[in-house]
Amino acid sequence: LGLWLLLMMIFVYAYPAWKIWNRHRIPVHQRYVQLAARSSGAPESTLRSLTAASDAIDAAGFRSRGLIQHLRPDGMTTLAALHDEPSGDTTCAAVVVFRNGKEMSPSVLLNFLSEYDNGDRVTTSNALYNYPLYRDPTVSFGQFPEVTNAGALASVHRRILEVRGGVLRPSMFPDDPSYRFGSRIDADWERQVEFGTIRREEGAPFYRMTAYGAALMVWRLRPPSSWLLRALMRRRARALARRLVPTY
Repeated sequence: LGLWLLLMMIFVYAYPAWKIWNRHRIPVHQRYVQLAARSSGAPESTLRSLTAASDAIDAAGFRSRGLIQHLRPDGMTTLAALHDEPSGDTTCAAVVVFRNGKEMSPSVLLNFLSEYDNGDRVTTSNALYNYPLYRDPTVSFGQFPEVTNAGALASVHRRILEVRGGVLRPSMFPDDPSYRFGSRIDADWERQVEFGTIRREEGAPFYRMTAYGAALMVWRLRPPSSWLLRALMRRRARALARRLVPTY
């Protein structure tokens, strides 16, 4: 039994972690382009899902600020419909991913972000797999995968801000939203370097996973551990959402 468990751990966790550590490369300079939806090359079903999510975000009191395309080195393409509140206190991105013109997932990732004067950030998302690979004490990251409606998730985010209190920093997008969107992602890569999950070799144009980062990624995304982690996250999210929004 002990040998069987050891072999299972090697097959399920150790070998995938070694592959990620040995092969995974993340280019330092990536492309973010502002464009029209029809020129993105996305499948029609993906565009319909993104359009419906964007309309729901606008109905929740936000305004559209443009569509950003992120051309990823792994062949996948990310489309992000950017929105912000007229007050500038909160921004929102509705994100879909596709590869070579084929839909990867019918679901739309919603991500609300607010920043405080002291640099703290509050992020509220319906992501199921978007586990941060670092713990930043200045970032409060709430995941509510069962809140798929943009209006309901906006209510959860606003309620979190109300309970937390404090003075928010205006975070409206400038004339070039692609720069703001890209700079935030680039800053997250650098933050992962600080927390030891990725590293940048001297003079290399890419990041590499550290052994710690590779092991953490596999532990959070591979079953059976991922099943337990997602079940716990769903349970906590349901309890928190019901406490914050009584009508949830």
